[in-house]
Amino acid sequence: MSIEHKIIFIGTTDVDKTTAISSVSDIPIVSTSESTLDMDLDLDLDLDLDLDRKGMATAVMDYGLMNLEGDDRIHLFALPGEEHFDFMWHILSKGAIGQILLVDNSRIDPFKDLHFFLRAFENFVTERRTVIGITRMDENPFPTINAYHEQVESVGARLPIFELDPSRSADVHTALRALLYSLDPGLVGTPR
Repeated sequence: MSIEHKIIFIGTTDVDKTTAISSVSDIPIVSTSESTLDMDLDLDLDLDLDLDRKGMATAVMDYGLMNLEGDDRIHLFALPGEEHFDFMWHILSKGAIGQILLVDNSRIDPFKDLHFFLRAFENFVTERRTVIGITRMDENPFPTINAYHEQVESVGARLPIFELDPSRSADVHTALRALLYSLDPGLVGTPR
């Protein structure tokens, strides 16, 4: 009997959630990404927008699928990064067994981003259904992984935190395995 899981990827615009999903998806991803130059930016967002970044952003959601041993599968959803899409966060997170929070280490205040998403998705955090991937550490090595651990522990949580390059499938697989293993060691299957 096959088992279907759902995992969401969250984080700010341009943190490469779509890239992370496409690096492990066994199907061509369904993407609603559009140029950040074309998007109506929500300037009331409680995050510092890096307006110099000109990339792609998830407008509604992105979707991929990862097949595991047997017929088990993981449905992967990237949620939009702007707060004005928070209604989509609630819709798309229903039924998810966990989340991967991507934090861009090269942004102006990555800790502010971290705390914003930890609060916004607090139910996943308190149930230890979160893994944190720190991106772009090659561009900016500070803050360090240890500093992120201190930030997470300051809100009473203990979560797996990894340096993660979203374009490297091995990095994304490691984060997914850590998430599945933290939920139930029996959930960890091998990708086909």
